[in-house]
Amino acid sequence: MAAINMISPLLTVMPSKKSPAQIRFDILGFLYHNAGMHSRTSVWRRATRLSYDDFQRYLGSLNDKGFVEEFEGGIRLTLTGKKIFF
Repeated sequence: MAAINMISPLLTVMPSKKSPAQIRFDILGFLYHNAGMHSRTSVWRRATRLSYDDFQRYLGSLNDKGFVEEFEGGIRLTLTGKKIFF
């Protein structure tokens, strides 16, 4: 029984940290597979596990590169963003 207790901490799953490229890919993937306009909050909650401030930074980067567009009604993937994702 003692051997099991010593091994069990090694078996716990640690959350993996995603690279910035993976985070951007997750956002683009959500927008690609869920076509249409989405609010910032909707994309943030469904596509990432980031703090909202970090999410805004990544979304701003995607917007600056022309991969997403922001309107008053929400966010959508651009044609360039679709090509990058696919």
